[in-house]
Amino acid sequence: MSDDDHHRDTTPHAADPGTPLAAARERFTRVADELRGRYERATGGLQGKAKEARRELRHSARKARAHYDDAGERLRMSYDRAQDRAGEWSDDLNGFVQEHPGRAVLLAAGVGFLVGLLFRRRD
Repeated sequence: MSDDDHHRDTTPHAADPGTPLAAARERFTRVADELRGRYERATGGLQGKAKEARRELRHSARKARAHYDDAGERLRMSYDRAQDRAGEWSDDLNGFVQEHPGRAVLLAAGVGFLVGLLFRRRD
């Protein structure tokens, strides 16, 4: 045998087909590819769900804002109507007192007496 034969590397290399190392490398590559595919499907699905949730939240916020604005407007209108009616009743009462001062005093005394009876303490 020559010196070249003694120095020749006889260990199998990963690139050599059919070796256990090449088979392990192939299995590792397949598993890594499968895991990469699962990760991409999972994150893609989550991103889609998150995007859909953001869209739904924006839609719900716009809808709630519209209802809030509508309710606020109705409340303002009701307050204005109540204020107008209270002003009308006050004007009517003032007119009645000016036209009939004696009746107004007797009516006020009668109302006061009835309220006193309702709220008096029973001993």
